[in-house]
Order: sequence, then C-alpha cells, then structure tokens
Amino acid sequence: MNVSICIPTYNRPDLLKETLDSCLTQSVLPYEIVIGDDSKNNETEEFIKNFSNSTGVLINYYHHKPSLKQAENTNFIFKHAKGDKIVLLHDDDLLVSDAIETLLNVFKNDSSIQIAYGKCYIMSDGGTINESESKLANDYFYKKKEYEGSILSPLEAGIIQQFPNNGYMIDSKIAKEVKWRTETEYANLGAGCEFDFGIRLGQQGFKMYFINKYLVKYRITAISSSTSSTDSAYKSYLILENIEVKAEYQKMKNIALQRKAPKAIMEAIKHNQPYDARRIYLSKNHLLHSNLLGLLKRTLFLTKYLILRN
Repeated sequence: MNVSICIPTYNRPDLLKETLDSCLTQSVLPYEIVIGDDSKNNETEEFIKNFSNSTGVLINYYHHKPSLKQAENTNFIFKHAKGDKIVLLHDDDLLVSDAIETLLNVFKNDSSIQIAYGKCYIMSDGGTINESESKLANDYFYKKKEYEGSILSPLEAGIIQQFPNNGYMIDSKIAKEVKWRTETEYANLGAGCEFDFGIRLGQQGFKMYFINKYLVKYRITAISSSTSSTDSAYKSYLILENIEVKAEYQKMKNIALQRKAPKAIMEAIKHNQPYDARRIYLSKNHLLHSNLLGLLKRTLFLTKYLILRN
C-alpha cells in the first residue's frame, strides 16, 4: 500500500520544515508528500525549492494563486494524491516516528477498515510536549484503552471528535469522493469544515479504527488557541444541532453540544452573531450543564456585548 501525506500550508515555512522532517524520518516512508500552498508570498515556494531531501520520497508542491482557502485546498491535494491511502497533516503538526507503520498495520490486519487514527500529543508552540494535557485531551475525546478498535460507531466517532482533525489515515478513494464541503455548498461551515468532514464520514458509515497509541504531535499556537481567530466551535455547534440522528446516538450528540456550547457562545459574540449567541446561551445545552463560574463569565460577557451593541 502506497501512502500519500497531504499537507495544506499557509505562510509558515519554518514550521513546515519540522512537519516535513517528521514525515521523512518515518520507520516506513510515504510514497509521496503533496503540499498545497495558499501563501500570498513566495517564501514557502523558495523553501521547497531549496529543501534537502535524500530519501527518494516524492514531494509534489502546488502554489495556489489566488489562494483556494482551507476546504478547497484540502480537496485539491486529495485529488492530486496518487497513493492508496492518504494521511492529512497540518503544516504545524508532527508525526511520531512510527505513525505510518502503525496506521498501515491496521489496514493490513483487517481489510474492512477504511479509516484509522491514534492518540495525539499536545505540544507548545516551541515543540515541548505536555504529558498531562495530552492525557486529559485524549480522554476527553474518548481516546483511551477501553475505546480501542471500532467500539464507537463511525457516527459517534465523528460527533464526539474521536475522529481527529488531522493525522488520520483514510482510503484515498473515500477522501476524494466525500471531500470537504465548501461554503458555496453549505453557508454555515466557516472553520467547522474539519468537523463537518468527520460527521459526514460517520453518517456514511465508513469503518473507523482507533489505535490506543500516540501517533501525532498537535501544536497549540497563540493563534490556534485564540477564540477571536476562529469560529470553529460556533460553526461546529450549528452543524451538529442541525443533523438528525437515531435515538441510539442522541446521547452522544447531546454530550457534544453541551461541550461546544460555552465556546460557541463566546465565538458567536466575537464574530458579531448576537442572535445565535443568545439562543445558545439560553439553550438547555448551556444553562443546565455549565459550572457557576463559567456561566457568570458568559453572562457578563453577553450582557456587556448586548448593551454596547444597542
């Protein structure tokens, strides 16, 4: 099985170098690396031209002018991947040295598996791994021993985000057929397009397998952790509340909505969406499942926002 690592990138060649190094030092090397560059300058293009690669792994680089944006860029590199399997990797995250080998073994051991993924380290902007935060984050997303294998249904894995934003391995044909939706197809996507992809994979029932092993290092930057820079939780909340699920999956959907509600409110406020901010604030997903301190904080923030707005 040939593996294509697909990396969308935007204006950070320094971090992209670390990402590429982690791909090219794998115990089993990929067949190719496909990079879709949305950068407005030529720094990443120059970096790739001068990048030293002695492994024989193909690096296929595409600079989009004008930029395609996140969803279309991802679909572009999926389309151009030639491998049987695709690994999607963010341009600031890293693969653990045996990640590809570990993921491939799942497919070799069970031909019915279509998507595989493992646990994710949380690391600082500077690359330091936080062991305690990593454990908490993985436990929160049902990535622990008792869920190893295909314990969660594909839809549950998508809803609760056991299926991750990146670092997973997927049959190439599935990635190309399902694709990421764009805002021209679904207006409420925003930065929720990653979550939307996982939900839609789950809805179509593609068989997923969770490996109880750390395979990816996820970098938490000042930008990625800032509410003002993203509408991911807000848009994901809207996507989730508008999907219908069977009764057996309703509990998992409720848990996910309760988890997303606090951040969704703050993001809706900061992105000037007062109706949704107030509606989510007053929902049972928020009022009945919030701790007192968090509830007071959001009450004050929303009240101040509505007063200033009027």
